[in-house]
Amino acid sequence: MPEVLVSPAARADLIAQWDFFAAEVGNAALADRFVGCAQATFNTLARSPGLGRLRPFPIPKTEGLRSWKVADFPKHLVFYRKLPDNAGIEIVRVIHGARDLEAQFGK
Repeated sequence: MPEVLVSPAARADLIAQWDFFAAEVGNAALADRFVGCAQATFNTLARSPGLGRLRPFPIPKTEGLRSWKVADFPKHLVFYRKLPDNAGIEIVRVIHGARDLEAQFGK
């Protein structure tokens, strides 16, 4: 299995979404399912790192960034990039698609 690196920002995104589903929505089972579906999506992307579309945000640190929907949570997007030598992927962020994405990655 190719390597999956999860950035600190992506970990924070997952925790924040878990907190939202568990506390705000009041559904810890949904929160757990979201995290499980995100992890399954990470594994799918690691096996097929060309999935999704390139996201050409206008700043250098986002070069090569792609996005793909979280399985069973299509409004949430995984932003990732291939690791050098196709060793796997780096999960950069996991964000709801209705957010201001350019603001999330800098303008």
